[in-house]
Amino acid sequence: MNPSALTFDFDGWKLNGVAIGEDVSRLAFLGEEVPTERSRPVWFEELVNRFTRRKARYLEDSILEYAPYGLAIEFQENIILGYMFFLKHSTLSGYEAYRGAFVNGRQPLSLTPHTTRADLIELFGEPTPQQGEERDPDHPWLTYIQGEWDLTFSLDDDGQLETIEAFWYRELP
Repeated sequence: MNPSALTFDFDGWKLNGVAIGEDVSRLAFLGEEVPTERSRPVWFEELVNRFTRRKARYLEDSILEYAPYGLAIEFQENIILGYMFFLKHSTLSGYEAYRGAFVNGRQPLSLTPHTTRADLIELFGEPTPQQGEERDPDHPWLTYIQGEWDLTFSLDDDGQLETIEAFWYRELP
C-alpha cells in the first residue's frame, strides 16, 4: 500500500473508512505488519501509562506496528481501540513519518510536523484539563477527552507536532 493513500477522518475516527471499535480484520488492506526493531520499547510503555493513568494496556492488548507508514494500531479481542500517527521520522522509535492525510468529514486538516500548539488550539479548541492539573502552556501534550474517547497530540522539544493518538477507552466484556 502507498502510505500517502492513508486518510484519517476525525469525523467518525476512521482510517480509510475503518472506525475505532470495528474488527481489526477490516484493516487487511494495510498488508502485513512491519514492526520496528524495538517493538514496544520502554518509552512507549511510559507514554501509554501516562494517557491511561494506569499500567500499560498493551500488556493485555495487541499493537500492530506499521513502521514504514508511521502508524501503530492498538486492539483488544480483535476490536480496534486506537490509532497512533507518528508525524516525524524517529530513529529512537523506529517509525517513519506518517505521509497520509487528515480530514474532518470533507474538510482537509493541515496537521504536519510543523503544526504548533496554537494551531491545534485554533483547530480543536482548548484541551481538556487533566484531573488536578492546571493548564500549562509549555506542556508537551494536548489532550481532548469526550466520554470514552481520547484524542492526544504530543509536541516535540521545539513545540511542533510529533504524534497524534486517537483512543477509545471502552472496557470490553
